[in-house]
Amino acid sequence: ATNVLRTGNKKAASLVLIGDVLKGVIVVLLTKDYVGETNAPYVLIPLSALAVFLGHLFPVFFRFKGGKGVATSAGVLFVLDPLLGGIAVLVWIVVAIVTRYSSLGALTSALTTVIVSALTLRELSLVLVLMAIFILIVMKHRQNIKNLISGDETKILFNPRSDC
Repeated sequence: ATNVLRTGNKKAASLVLIGDVLKGVIVVLLTKDYVGETNAPYVLIPLSALAVFLGHLFPVFFRFKGGKGVATSAGVLFVLDPLLGGIAVLVWIVVAIVTRYSSLGALTSALTTVIVSALTLRELSLVLVLMAIFILIVMKHRQNIKNLISGDETKILFNPRSDC
């Protein structure tokens, strides 16, 4: 969604963002519905979350070259743990507004969810999946991290008067 936004087409970027979030939401909701009240949710639901995230990062139909997974991970989080999802989005918004770096917001948000989930004693399977997602987000943001360190990272341009 951020890459589409850089083209200047805010409506298209919004649609991509919504689609990426819904991708995570739908897969995890379907898994929750499928496993029902069995003991499987502790394993299958976090695994489905990781699977949809990996599918976004490495899509078969695009030669395994996908996005960075931030919006999809937000959708996953809102279903796995709505409080963590809210915290993740809030952290991203605050960091992105203060620093004007989407990548820094994404990295900070992903790290925050791991820390909060571990400190609040969430299920181990959830914490492990969130750790894996964080590591993968860091890997996908390698160039952004280098750019942040060198001062070359592209900033978000907030323009309250523009069309959306």
